[in-house]
Amino acid sequence: MAFEVVDGSPAAAAVAHACKVVTHALSLGGTQALIEHPAWLTHRPVAAETRPNPGLLRI
Repeated sequence: MAFEVVDGSPAAAAVAHACKVVTHALSLGGTQALIEHPAWLTHRPVAAETRPNPGLLRI
């Protein structure tokens, strides 16, 4: 599931870090529930114009 947080990257990071049930991380290779902020994790090295919305979070 993916959703966008209003106010972009800072707000998305705050939501991801505030989660208590899911872990803010990339895939850990197990069955844990994770939340990912693609703009800061998987898509950080990608050109800015091709990155997903900075407020996007994936669970």
